[in-house]
Amino acid sequence: MRGWQGATATHSIAASREPDGRRSRRITCKLHAALSAKGRLFWARHKALIVNYSMLGLRVRTEVSLTPGQVVRIISETNPAQPTVCRVVWVQRSGCVDESEAGLVFC
Repeated sequence: MRGWQGATATHSIAASREPDGRRSRRITCKLHAALSAKGRLFWARHKALIVNYSMLGLRVRTEVSLTPGQVVRIISETNPAQPTVCRVVWVQRSGCVDESEAGLVFC
């Protein structure tokens, strides 16, 4: 239809980046959570701390050994009825001896 802008797309919406080059804004927090990683026979539950989050994923601190590509479920203490499935993108050792931090992207 002529004159009606909703009928055709005249431009695309470009994805905006944050000033630091990230794809979305991070929000710093300290939320206790349970992280479930699939073991050999079942989903084992481990303690985790959500350090920051964005529209695309989370940064968590945990004592469990994670590997990039692994699928995990995370259950926030603030919303225990809604587990979220994520994929591990990166892992690095934290300042503590037994802890590591991992970047998770929402599936």
